Amino acid sequence: MNMKMKLLMYKQSTTEGAGEGLFARRRILGGELVSLFSGSKIIKDSNRKSIKYGDEDWSDFRLTLDKSVDLDIGLEHQLCSQYRATLGHKACHSFGHKNSVFREFEHPRFGRIMSVVAVRDIEPDEEVFVSYNYCVSLAPPWYQEIWFKHCMDKGLSKEKIMDMVGNEVSKFGITMEVPDFVM
Repeated sequence: MNMKMKLLMYKQSTTEGAGEGLFARRRILGGELVSLFSGSKIIKDSNRKSIKYGDEDWSDFRLTLDKSVDLDIGLEHQLCSQYRATLGHKACHSFGHKNSVFREFEHPRFGRIMSVVAVRDIEPDEEVFVSYNYCVSLAPPWYQEIWFKHCMDKGLSKEKIMDMVGNEVSKFGITMEVPDFVM
């Protein structure tokens, strides 16, 4: 068993609809490297500020490395049965249970890539969660829905949520559909 498989396992995420998730096999200490995130390096068009859900280039596995480069795991490599060189793409998103963050990492073979680092201790069998940090108005519907639920769970008023939506719309010029449960 290789080192990453002694530390981690992948199985069905506890997040509904997420597919595979990343879980600790042993206790991972806060500050410890959890996993690496590599894949295809995509040079961004300097004229394009951001990619939004629905764009041809959109991928739930695409991650910003810096202003000019993104990393992505292609459709043909999204399952661990197809790609296991790095496992960072299996860390699922959570607003409320984040226990890790993405950080830059200089790898001797892959060069500059991203990593997943624990921000607190992660117990055995606990799922690894990060924040995807999407701009809400540019994000896919599943992300927007859990963002609205998160806002409600935090006790934000309908007015405050609608104010935040208004700020997103004015910033990016893209309307957001507000779910019925917010209204």
